[in-house]
Amino acid sequence: MVKQLAIPRTLRKEVLEAFHDNIVGCHQGEERTYEAVRQRYYWPNMYTDIKTYIKTCEICQRSKRNTHSHPLPLKPMPIEEVFSRWHMDILELPETPEKYRYLLLVVDSGSKWCEAFPMRNTRSNRSSQHPV
Repeated sequence: MVKQLAIPRTLRKEVLEAFHDNIVGCHQGEERTYEAVRQRYYWPNMYTDIKTYIKTCEICQRSKRNTHSHPLPLKPMPIEEVFSRWHMDILELPETPEKYRYLLLVVDSGSKWCEAFPMRNTRSNRSSQHPV
């Protein structure tokens, strides 16, 4: 059994302000505000009232990002000429008997020409003491 206080219409706005606008509530979302209010109070259509109140809260609308926004569609990158743009990636593989552990994969985006270079480490020759 949950003991809840029934709130008349005249006091509902005060309850919403106390649970949403103050330092303790700190403008939390609909679900958290609803759960906090529901533990102590009840009135008909409470969830709808809380949702409407938060959607009209000016501070929330200015500061919170839209969690349901859709990202912009991807656009393919234009290809100017063959061998003008390269894509590179380093793959980590099981170590070979020659102590090679990485593979540098380089692919031309225009022709799909690829080259693979075995590497013992991922450091450049300048920063490592031993050449690759």
